Amino acid sequence: MDAPAPELRETSQEIIVRTPSGSGSGGGVTESLELTKVDQDMPDKVLPGAQFALYGKGQKRAPLNQTTNTEGKIIFSSLLHDDYILEEWAAPRAIKSLRASLRLK
Repeated sequence: MDAPAPELRETSQEIIVRTPSGSGSGGGVTESLELTKVDQDMPDKVLPGAQFALYGKGQKRAPLNQTTNTEGKIIFSSLLHDDYILEEWAAPRAIKSLRASLRLK
C-alpha cells in the first residue's frame, strides 16, 4: 500500500495529523553467490579489480555492483531465490574484457 502524498497547507486552524502505528516483517530463503575471477589462460592466476553487476532476471531492483578483491573474489549475499544475470562490465587493468553476461538459476 502506498503512503499518501504529502500535502502543504497554510492555515490558522488546528490540524490533527494521524499516522499509523503498524509494523511488520518479512522473510524468505536467501542464498549467496561467490565468484573468483581468474585468467583464462592461467587459471591459477586470480584477477583483482574486475567489476561485476548482478541483476534480477526481471530487473525490478537496482543491480548489485561489486569489484573483485585482492584474491579475485566477490560474494553477493542475502540473495532471494530467483533467476539472476551476472555481467562483467569492467575488466582489471591490462586485461581485455569479454563483456559477457551469464544467466544464473
